[in-house]
Amino acid sequence: ACPLPRKNSNSSNIIRSLLDYKDRCTGGSCTVWIAFIGDSQLRGPFDHMVRVLLGHDWPSHKPAYDNATYHTDRRVCCIAKQFKRRRGPADGVNTLNCTVTLAFDTPAYARMYLRESIDKHSRRFCLTWQWSLRETLANYTGIGDSSQIRPHDAVLAPQMIVVNPGLHPISVGQGEADYVKDIKLLLSQMRFIATTQIGMDLEPTRFVFHDITAVIDAHVTRFKVLIVNQTIALRFNAALTDCLRAALSTNASEQWLRVLPAQRLTSSSRRHNQIYPQGDGIHYVGAYNNIVNQLDLYFMNSTAASRFCRA
Repeated sequence: ACPLPRKNSNSSNIIRSLLDYKDRCTGGSCTVWIAFIGDSQLRGPFDHMVRVLLGHDWPSHKPAYDNATYHTDRRVCCIAKQFKRRRGPADGVNTLNCTVTLAFDTPAYARMYLRESIDKHSRRFCLTWQWSLRETLANYTGIGDSSQIRPHDAVLAPQMIVVNPGLHPISVGQGEADYVKDIKLLLSQMRFIATTQIGMDLEPTRFVFHDITAVIDAHVTRFKVLIVNQTIALRFNAALTDCLRAALSTNASEQWLRVLPAQRLTSSSRRHNQIYPQGDGIHYVGAYNNIVNQLDLYFMNSTAASRFCRA
């Protein structure tokens, strides 16, 4: 357990704000679940959000990213409690009791963890990351196809699911036509999930799309730059933008779809020395993860604009 807030940190306020989202409540208890599903460009923001919420030095034995666990799911789930201060404000101080695990089958794990709050009236939240879209989003939301809807699981769906289906498909050589087909299917599934949740009188999950980040060709290794480069990234990103623009024009899309302009962010901010390339031409350091986290948390609000600027 770690006491909050820490010095020079607003972690406690952020956690309190997260737990104020009351759109997944049952039996007097509320849960919060933020799920990241994507490649290594999304794993960085996930790691950063864990540090922001729990403190830069927690957990002290965070599992390392090695070849054996590179694609393994990561889950950080916490119980938030309050205790009275002996001196000072009467509202008490939040404490967190968190577990960090590396394993697959994350949707079932998170639902099991969050479901315990129903009986114990505790406040719980989970942050999870999963490599790529290996499992369907229905596994996360508790909603199957049109003939299989599980209301008990749907109540425990994530408030926000962040995805970035971009650079990985390019790096494995997927064709643009197949990529567009996959994106349209993904958006169709998101729309079905959201409309089903609305029909169940639930606030729909906010699906946040990160578009494709910029590639710095000069930093990409010689053999890889033929497969992953800025020209291809821009072409795929244009196709993705067309798909997202069509989805945003559909009825009620503002309730569930958000678009984060990662291409514009990484291109323009790099020119102003706010975001720095890691050295491989693909990943970013500096302010990138922090900026992305702030935008994701903004998008989590059900009343937030679906995008920041016209495309």
